[in-house]
Amino acid sequence: MRLTLFVGACLGALALLSGGATHAALIVDLNPGDAAFSYVDGGTATGSGSAVRANGHTVNATITPGAEDVTGTVVIFEYGGTSNGFNLGLVDGVLTYMAKHNSGDANAPDSLNDTSLRPDGSTSGEAAVQHSYGALTAGETYSIAVAWDQAGTLLLGLEAGGVIARNTFGLTGVYDNWSGNNSISVGVINASAGGYGGELAGTTVADPFDVDETPVSSFTGTVNDLLYWNDAGGVIPEPSTIALASLCALGLGAIRRREGRGNRD
Repeated sequence: MRLTLFVGACLGALALLSGGATHAALIVDLNPGDAAFSYVDGGTATGSGSAVRANGHTVNATITPGAEDVTGTVVIFEYGGTSNGFNLGLVDGVLTYMAKHNSGDANAPDSLNDTSLRPDGSTSGEAAVQHSYGALTAGETYSIAVAWDQAGTLLLGLEAGGVIARNTFGLTGVYDNWSGNNSISVGVINASAGGYGGELAGTTVADPFDVDETPVSSFTGTVNDLLYWNDAGGVIPEPSTIALASLCALGLGAIRRREGRGNRD
């Protein structure tokens, strides 16, 4: 009886972690009920918010990229305007965060690994970082998150198949206005947010940062359960499928040994 219950519990947990659940997990330690903006319809949306910049920001979303989303630069979430703001998107399928603080339309990060935000006290600054997971697969469901604490630490999280991978970045320099005009868009380039949220519009600079150049585009897949908090929440690692399978195997072995001893007695 104990063996049957244990095996059933393990199989159920492994099914959830391996993608049996309809949506990927919430991977930040914040209450969904406290979110300043939520979106669950699975399409696109625009709106506006307000921000206390010292509190930082966190975004968590479940996404399923389409075939067109894993090439070029694609918008998932953007907050702010052309000179101040941030966005979460995909560049050639790789989860990417970009930000501009007291910057301008004609300014762009130096690269996709630019952690110098307003270096040396300069009047403007840009940053961009990518998750180490690599390119996402079209048709697969992922949970993604970014958390910025307004004190130099940026976390990017990605859950795939029950395994959460967290990347931590230290942004150097002066941190200031990440909220801009408080425009919000989900899955679509938003004109009121100046295009590619907090990035570039109206000035041709270079891919992958400029909405005026292809292939920057709106997200064609599904965005579900997107939440934004005006608060910094750390991305939480969870047991991986492999780790859970190992624990189940150890537990199964212990139960069998115990039952074997009982039969001999």
